[in-house]
Amino acid sequence: MTPQDNPEDLRELDDYSRILTLSRQGHKLRGIVLPQLLAMNEAAKQEGLSLLISSTYRSYEYQKMLFNRYVERDGLEEAERYSARPGHSQHQLGTVIDFGSIDETFAETPEGKWLYTNAWKYGFSLTYPKGLEDLTGYMWESWHYRYITPAGTEMEREFFLGIQEYLLRFFHQKKTFLMEKRID
Repeated sequence: MTPQDNPEDLRELDDYSRILTLSRQGHKLRGIVLPQLLAMNEAAKQEGLSLLISSTYRSYEYQKMLFNRYVERDGLEEAERYSARPGHSQHQLGTVIDFGSIDETFAETPEGKWLYTNAWKYGFSLTYPKGLEDLTGYMWESWHYRYITPAGTEMEREFFLGIQEYLLRFFHQKKTFLMEKRID
């Protein structure tokens, strides 16, 4: 798969608009994400919360347009603090959701606090934690969650201090070893 390819199993979230709270039409996610997203959404609703889905899958071309707009507005160095170059955005994977207001105030909302405490139970990991810009390469994004499976988030919490970047670097460094030991 090249950076320009779209995931083959993208699903329209409009089909779930009676259940999910969407900022607009046209949101898409990979099919593997949906059962856990729906379960997490229901758990939040049970506590009187509404998880607004603000951004999901982005194509290579859309990310290219977005990144270029940010560079034009803020300059390359600043844009790279909060936006990935095309071909490098987690949004292109189809497994990322930006929730709520997409700004720092989201962290202090009831939904932001609930996600921070509970998203891992459903396989969602906060990608860019506060204070770890030097590690992740991106500023804190309290709204940006990547689906890595419930087993992945459990492993992340148990062995990697709950930090997705540590987990990803470990897998990258040990990729060959892990592939050789893979059990089918």
